[in-house]
Amino acid sequence: MRHHVGRILIVTALVIVISAVVAYLAFRQPDPMAEARQSGDPSRLMQCMAVIEAIRDTGSRHNHNPVLELQLTGTLPDGSVQHWELRRLAPPAGTSPLVPGQVWPVQYDRLHPERAELLERQPGAPP
Repeated sequence: MRHHVGRILIVTALVIVISAVVAYLAFRQPDPMAEARQSGDPSRLMQCMAVIEAIRDTGSRHNHNPVLELQLTGTLPDGSVQHWELRRLAPPAGTSPLVPGQVWPVQYDRLHPERAELLERQPGAPP
């Protein structure tokens, strides 16, 4: 009987560990800006302001925080319009919420403008 209980505990522990690894790998995504940052060419890292067009809860969680998918639109310095779909953790309670229509700074790769990340707002910036 003890041998049977031991096997159940081992199988349960393996299921928990495998579930945690699968959840981690599902959320972890490659850093789209890594190549630009590591290139040594600071002119590749460009910034512009982008409007949050839509926000969707992905249903995923990371450390109990909801993972959001943001659809943003920004105008690049050459006048072209770029659309981004980025994932981000929901902001902590009590901080500036993400709301459609807000304008946020975005950093993108000049050589690959489809690669971008949402930057933090500066303290005191309007919502």
